[in-house]
Amino acid sequence: MSRTSISRVVEVTAIVLVISGFGWLTYEKRRSRGFSQQVSCNGRMRQLYIPMSEYAEKHGHFPFLQSKNGSTPRAYEHAHVLTRSRYGKTIDSSFFVCPASRKSAAEFDADGSFTLSPETMGFAWINHPSSPKKKGIVMACTNHQDQGFVLVLTSDGSVNEIPLEELDPKRDYVPEGLVD
Repeated sequence: MSRTSISRVVEVTAIVLVISGFGWLTYEKRRSRGFSQQVSCNGRMRQLYIPMSEYAEKHGHFPFLQSKNGSTPRAYEHAHVLTRSRYGKTIDSSFFVCPASRKSAAEFDADGSFTLSPETMGFAWINHPSSPKKKGIVMACTNHQDQGFVLVLTSDGSVNEIPLEELDPKRDYVPEGLVD
């Protein structure tokens, strides 16, 4: 091989290494961002569990809205039961949004309260009366599907991952007993 051919091979090899290095860095950055969003989501769910469990102690069940006229209330309507109670007065609206979602926190009104909507509610919520003494899922975040799981908050306050294979894709991977 001539000197020119060797330097061409070295140049091409260097370019391939640089490009693959950038690809690896991009992959690692995305993976790391996904993990930090998961940790943040986990923390928000645990923060919401505190007033949810206080509400449940007083009322015997986690906050939910009783269905009227046979319609099923949406997750944000169930969450209003909590935010409008004395247990929900200290909750920041950003706690209802997973960092992995494209949703934004609800704006605060002049009186310091906020109203959730489909655009500001990032979690699926329990849609039936459930006691903290009964083991079950009370809230879920379906924003981590690209990582292969759904995060769930259980009645004992723990946050766990449920693999997508264990959930129904026809329900958009929302666990049974919850609505989004």
